[in-house]
Amino acid sequence: MRVIRAVDRRFERAGTETFSGEVWMGTNFAADGPGTMNSAEVRFSPGARTHWHSHPDGQVLIVTEGRGRTRVVDGELTAIAAGDAVWISSGVQHWHGADPESSMTHVSITGEGGTVWDGEAVTDAEYDGRGEPG
Repeated sequence: MRVIRAVDRRFERAGTETFSGEVWMGTNFAADGPGTMNSAEVRFSPGARTHWHSHPDGQVLIVTEGRGRTRVVDGELTAIAAGDAVWISSGVQHWHGADPESSMTHVSITGEGGTVWDGEAVTDAEYDGRGEPG
């Protein structure tokens, strides 16, 4: 068993190569072998979002503060809010981020395969639910 103390978590600004807008990430824990997991706390400013991406082992998001939105390729724009949990299946391209009028914080949990940044930045039309995803 390992305990990672909140006081030891350091947040860093996320890079523009994988996020749009102001996003801060703090690692909870990193996979260190077969069958282990990755977890991060991610804080999005209003309107900030990930680029299109996927996870070989799927992803769970637990929204802890604020309101946001998410979308899977070939899916509808979905509103999410504090207390919601989101499951994205293995290999499904998607994005997630804050609502335009609210910040959002979520905890992300992925398998040892982590994140595959296999898509472009989310367009404003995709973010607003007007454009075709991906």
